[in-house]
Amino acid sequence: MKSKLATATVLGVAAIGMTLTAPTAHAASPSPTSAATCQNWTVSSGQGKGSGTHCSDGVVSGWVEDTKADGRCPYVILNTSGGAIHSPWVGPKGAKKNFSFSGIWGTVTYSMGYVNC
Repeated sequence: MKSKLATATVLGVAAIGMTLTAPTAHAASPSPTSAATCQNWTVSSGQGKGSGTHCSDGVVSGWVEDTKADGRCPYVILNTSGGAIHSPWVGPKGAKKNFSFSGIWGTVTYSMGYVNC
């Protein structure tokens, strides 16, 4: 499920995050024989946590987990030069979802948001 929202209108977007610069691609896509290099990222907030990788082939993959029984469902926000991309939200406490997005190039900052669920 891909969601692309230019503006987050969700209550309680956490300001916790990190910056990760993706390796610069020299061509539109790597050759079939070249292996993508990946960098790890991790974010957390009072509602949940997420972790994953951002690879030189433009793929960002990871997971988001709800860590608190508070009626809030967290999600990961990927802030790119093209706008914000949201992972699926997850809940209740203990629930975890995987996600993957392709075509993510350049600098990406990661943060957490949540919806009341």
